[in-house]
Amino acid sequence: MDHEKARLLKIANEIAFYCYNLGADNMNINILNKEDYYEISLKCDIDNLPKNELEKLQQDLDVPRRHEVEEYLYELAGESQGFRELSLVGMMIDKVKIAYENRQFMITLYRNNEDQEGSTNKL
Repeated sequence: MDHEKARLLKIANEIAFYCYNLGADNMNINILNKEDYYEISLKCDIDNLPKNELEKLQQDLDVPRRHEVEEYLYELAGESQGFRELSLVGMMIDKVKIAYENRQFMITLYRNNEDQEGSTNKL
């Protein structure tokens, strides 16, 4: 498996672990490979998700992507079974969308495909 696919799976795993810790059930994860970017979307049901938890998640994930340290971040993500650092995931993605309504939590993560030469449709 190439490094890019392994990174996408690691990112999806981190978000799924986070949701399970919040009491998620009925979880669906989808990874799309678009021409210029990858899209990881997760939908699940979570009862009574506090608004401050959504704000903290947005803050943790809405950090600039760090290309220069991405290999180290990939290795660190998921290393500790008890502690997950979502800001590491944030440094490996380019954009995030979060929504929560009527028990349904939805998060979509976007990661530019850096392997596509001449790619102009960056997020």
